[in-house]
Amino acid sequence: MAYDILGADGPIMGDDAMGEILGDDLLGDDLMGDDRRGGRLARARAAGVPTQRPALFQRMPGMSPPAVGRIPLGFGVLLCTNALNPSGGTLTARPQVPWRGSKLIIGITGTNSGNYAVSLRPTIGNRPVLAGAASVDARAYPATGIDNNLIADAGGPGIDVSLEFVITPPLGVGDTIQLQANWIGDAAI
Repeated sequence: MAYDILGADGPIMGDDAMGEILGDDLLGDDLMGDDRRGGRLARARAAGVPTQRPALFQRMPGMSPPAVGRIPLGFGVLLCTNALNPSGGTLTARPQVPWRGSKLIIGITGTNSGNYAVSLRPTIGNRPVLAGAASVDARAYPATGIDNNLIADAGGPGIDVSLEFVITPPLGVGDTIQLQANWIGDAAI
């Protein structure tokens, strides 16, 4: 599902009835507070308070609107051995344009890499992307996956996007794991 990072968000965070229930209401309004139930969002609209979230990238008068592209954010490679990063590490990328991740792809290769659990905890800036405190299985986001969706908050230029990997148990002698990640998302280009 695509999101408009230049204006109002798509259906999940948008201005429609489903967006009110899943977006505005879970982010501060009453859980069931859409227009039909007289919730906080309806009261704000009745009072004339703007309810649409500001765009990530504002259009300027007299300038061509920026284009939105679906581009990857590359994280590089993390090599883990018994002597170097035996319990995992962190891959960090810094977007150069406003960006919102939507599909995460993780490659895990190495000697005896199947003998180890690899978990993942993504963050954007200082905000965790996951709904809970526990990390998730990194193998849930393979390059061949159909539903690798991990839709995140928008990040802007200079805001680090980090993927923290934890390998359990620590790597044994002679075992290696190489981690590579790309997070495809919408960006103002």
